[in-house]
Amino acid sequence: GVGNLGAVSHYGITINFSGRILEGERVHAVPHPIRTVRATIRYELMAPAQEVQFEFMDSVGRTVGRLTGATSSGPNTIIWDTSGLANGVYFLKIKVRKQDGKQDIVIKKLAIVR
Repeated sequence: GVGNLGAVSHYGITINFSGRILEGERVHAVPHPIRTVRATIRYELMAPAQEVQFEFMDSVGRTVGRLTGATSSGPNTIIWDTSGLANGVYFLKIKVRKQDGKQDIVIKKLAIVR
């Protein structure tokens, strides 16, 4: 209060983040197309998540794999073992459950060519 002639005031600031914490542009498979048995999936979260689930599906929608990923904000990676899968198009569905219980869902198309 040095130099203040009036009463001290306090201002409360509330930040209401209701945006997406995962966007499709922030999800990449390396290498793509996938030519090896192990593919790295890179993803970046804008804020910490409660849960991150990966579901891999074939071209007719059958689940061929599931993984759980890291929930920390920033860049993260998982390794997908593609051994036993035929060449073709696969889909990756990522479900991110936010701290408030809401979900973000991103679907990416991946190709395996060996």
